[in-house]
Amino acid sequence: MANEKEFYEQIKALLKRYENEAKLVIAIALHCASPCTAMGIPVVLLADNYNEQKTRFGALKGIEKFIPYKICKSKK
Repeated sequence: MANEKEFYEQIKALLKRYENEAKLVIAIALHCASPCTAMGIPVVLLADNYNEQKTRFGALKGIEKFIPYKICKSKK
């Protein structure tokens, strides 16, 4: 794994890329969704089920849009 400074630089580059290129972010992770929301980038946060949406993502209610993840999984 890269040293701490390299890791920090990679994070800065990724956040800059979000800021410059993203028009909409679809995510399952808060660590991706939160900075995008802070930058004003629209985010759709996928939750595995209603309970996860209610508990894990509860602090973002009214800030982010939630879509249950299971409806997005392909049915084979």
